[in-house]
Amino acid sequence: MFAWMAMVIALGGCGQGPQPGPLPKAPFVAALGFPLTAEGPVTPVFGPPQAVPGGVVRGVSLDVLPGFGGSAALWTPDAPNGLGALVAHGHYGAAKDAPETQEIARKLAAAGFTVIAVDTPGVEEWDHPARRIHFDEGAGNRAWLASHGTSAIALQMAVLIRGLDLLSAQGVGRVVALGASGGAVQAHYLSLIDARVIATVHAAFPNLPREARAGGCACDQVPGFPGPLPAVLGLTRVPSLWLSELPQPRPAGLPKHAVFEVFEGMHSFTEPMQLRTLAWLGSTLDVEISPAPTPTALELEAPMPADRALPIWALPLPTPPPWT
Repeated sequence: MFAWMAMVIALGGCGQGPQPGPLPKAPFVAALGFPLTAEGPVTPVFGPPQAVPGGVVRGVSLDVLPGFGGSAALWTPDAPNGLGALVAHGHYGAAKDAPETQEIARKLAAAGFTVIAVDTPGVEEWDHPARRIHFDEGAGNRAWLASHGTSAIALQMAVLIRGLDLLSAQGVGRVVALGASGGAVQAHYLSLIDARVIATVHAAFPNLPREARAGGCACDQVPGFPGPLPAVLGLTRVPSLWLSELPQPRPAGLPKHAVFEVFEGMHSFTEPMQLRTLAWLGSTLDVEISPAPTPTALELEAPMPADRALPIWALPLPTPPPWT
């Protein structure tokens, strides 16, 4: 009893807790990137190309970890501007095929960006119980990852990094990371761990880190950093655009160099947000971008090589120590 009271006093007194200070970047980045990083050159397996105005798009399988693949769609413009874009998806029931992902990807490709839209594990082609990490259906796989000293967010970062590797193999070294909702979360975290990301756009972003409560997916939680934590926004190192669908003041912790704007509407990457994104990227990156109309959705099927079909519980991870 007395020991417990002493601990409360040491933490800052009754009900007040410690006052947060600057967040050290290294521990946070370590929590995001623990040891799930593919090694060696990326070996993509492409599906057949589909013609789109100004270029082509192909489904592609990415080798993420030995025996474990991920899926994506690669948009290759006829007249590339030398820049790349990685589009991360939110929790909308689909990934690279979702309107929130595909619409902005196609508009960026029409503007000359080489674009990859990346699926997280357990969705679209790889929608299987042994690969899921999202919502309640992925709880068992998230627990297995945690038992081996890693996390669902680390696995997602590994997939996104492999997407950057594919863009690099296409000759693109400077990349914009963007996404809506959970994709906005991933884009921010990716910018902290990979120097190839030179700017970010975050549409309909939630509190960061993701809160452990209803309405948020536990796959975005960062081990050791319960949310929300304004200092996580303070780690922003690149030019960034933050677009809220809700009327709210500028989020606490967001650096002065970050641009924050409100576009009231659906929790999505809405058309007004997309047009603002194109204008902001044009001025920020000094490239000419002509607004393109919203295109017709495509079915973006990626190959599923049998040698990349390992379940999450068979990933080559360190064996955890026995419980005591």
